[in-house]
Amino acid sequence: MIRKYYNLGMVAVLLRVTAAASLAADVPAAAALSDPKVAAPAAKEAAGGGGERPEIVALSSTRSRLGLIEFDHVSREILIPAQVNMERGILEYALVSEKGKLHEALLSTAARPFDLNVVLLLLNYQPDSEWWVPPAKPKPLSKVGMTARLEVLLRWKEGEEEKTVRLDEWISDLVTGKPAAATPWIYTGSYFNEDQQFVAEVDGSFLALYHDGRSLINNPREGADNDEQWGPASGIPSKGTSVVVVLKPVAPAAAK
Repeated sequence: MIRKYYNLGMVAVLLRVTAAASLAADVPAAAALSDPKVAAPAAKEAAGGGGERPEIVALSSTRSRLGLIEFDHVSREILIPAQVNMERGILEYALVSEKGKLHEALLSTAARPFDLNVVLLLLNYQPDSEWWVPPAKPKPLSKVGMTARLEVLLRWKEGEEEKTVRLDEWISDLVTGKPAAATPWIYTGSYFNEDQQFVAEVDGSFLALYHDGRSLINNPREGADNDEQWGPASGIPSKGTSVVVVLKPVAPAAAK
């Protein structure tokens, strides 16, 4: 993994321009970003010079959508549409895009990692890009800032009943035979390579179970350095079942 090419500023420039335009025009940041004169140059730079301009659509006074990803400016909750991709086997990822490593991923989505990164930054989450820099071991969770910690939930319907569980409950620790520990996930942010490509977008990697510095979000649980540690829990919904992946801040009480 080449950390020297990580460049959060490539995305931050989009946010700085948006924030400045928002203040100057006295409009919400989402409205400022919808102005092509403001957003297009910055968005192109943030995407490495070749990405499409993100279109943020206001859904209400507090909720917006970027691509397929919905988010709330007040609660900082993020919703990603997905589906069950695997019911058995070895997992290295909890969530990938449709062009990601589907042969080892619990869930898949048509959303883009680049869009999620922009949303996370807009909502003032801050990646811990130095959480894991080989050959060193990852930092312990106690050393990770609150703005880099994420709770991940799953919502889906069984008939008319809506159900919600922690993502951990759908993942089995194959070494201990127990469910994955109820632990926050770490927003590590991925990085831009020497060709100014956002590598999480290139790989289609959202949430990694097995340590992956190219992924947007990583797993801090013990055993995450073992590529045969994780599998789907028994009894999860069948492959193809629609599910919403929910990202939200870690409650202060849960961080202790």
